[in-house]
Amino acid sequence: MIEKMDDTYENEFSLPILTEVIPVQISEISELDCRGKIKKLLSQDYEILIQTSNLPKRKILSHLHIKAQNNYFTLYDVSASSYNDEIWELLNEQQYANGHTFFFIKDTEGIEFELPQSSTKRLKVLNIKNNEIIILRLELEEVIRLIFSEL
Repeated sequence: MIEKMDDTYENEFSLPILTEVIPVQISEISELDCRGKIKKLLSQDYEILIQTSNLPKRKILSHLHIKAQNNYFTLYDVSASSYNDEIWELLNEQQYANGHTFFFIKDTEGIEFELPQSSTKRLKVLNIKNNEIIILRLELEEVIRLIFSEL
């Protein structure tokens, strides 16, 4: 059980996103085959959400559904049918680029996304209830799983 702290759970895990509620469970595991893990999660109906800066424009993302957009960033939705090797390469190449974030989510219905106004701020995920977010750290071969429950 995580106790509520002034800064929620962000000091325990450096996460690329913020949520308005504390997850009921956080787990961190090693994953030697991140590429295989992505395919497995997509086959289990997770979606990849990719936040990337608006400049430069990336042609490989042009076919993807846009979940949210502001003057600085765009949040793209990647499903199993739209995922390809080019997206895998982008995730690998851009994992440490300022403003570039990606994570998996089980269900996006009713969820609001508040994009940051600068690369020093994080994406906010709001209205998350009875859901899971999975964050892959490709270079570290780690998976962080956040489980949210409606109380």
